[in-house]
Amino acid sequence: MNAEKFTQKSIEALNAATALANENGNQQITSLHLLHALLTDEEGVCARVIEKMGISSKKVVGELESSINKLVKVEGKGGEYIAQDLSEVLTLAEKKAKEMQDDFISVEHLLYGIIEKPSKEVSVILKNNGITKENFLSALMQIRGNVRVVKRATLCGRDN
Repeated sequence: MNAEKFTQKSIEALNAATALANENGNQQITSLHLLHALLTDEEGVCARVIEKMGISSKKVVGELESSINKLVKVEGKGGEYIAQDLSEVLTLAEKKAKEMQDDFISVEHLLYGIIEKPSKEVSVILKNNGITKENFLSALMQIRGNVRVVKRATLCGRDN
């Protein structure tokens, strides 16, 4: 994966996810951390997309925090690494960007990757809140209006 392919907002979200893992003593940076970062970015589009679905992003964030608090904690600083579930999300986000002929991986691609390939913990939160791929794409289209459909359902919209 090429780090230069990420938009500034995507890099900020990944950095926030890393910081959250560190603050909570979690050695693995998971999709829980990334989803939390995406939904707590006050200037980001992801929380607006969730709200457009009729879902409280604050409620989802609360559930994420509860799940993050249950993760294994380690003593000391540093040594964080990307968990397998997050690695799969990043790979999928890159694939979706390529399919859509987008030059960069945006926060929307990251959110789409999380929704399409959720970890067990994230899957429960998504189901509890009625967050589906179809709802996501519909809400994104309402907000951005420039969502391209490639191979049935993908997204577009740059956030740099």
